[in-house]
Amino acid sequence: MPERYASLTMGARRVTWFPHRHNPNGAWDSICSVCMATVATVDVEGDLRLREITHICSLNRLHPFGAKTLTSDG
Repeated sequence: MPERYASLTMGARRVTWFPHRHNPNGAWDSICSVCMATVATVDVEGDLRLREITHICSLNRLHPFGAKTLTSDG
């Protein structure tokens, strides 16, 4: 899968992927593989790309998953 970048409040961190989920109602979800947030829900899967590249992880969401604080040199 292509590499994507997610901006964090403390710098940029490479994210391997944003898995997509196809819902029973036909909509598509994008999930951030770092903070596990639903980035967007859209009707057309291709519309997820813009949301993914502009996604900013919340450091508050990372701590419940046991993730270390990420920095630009991480």
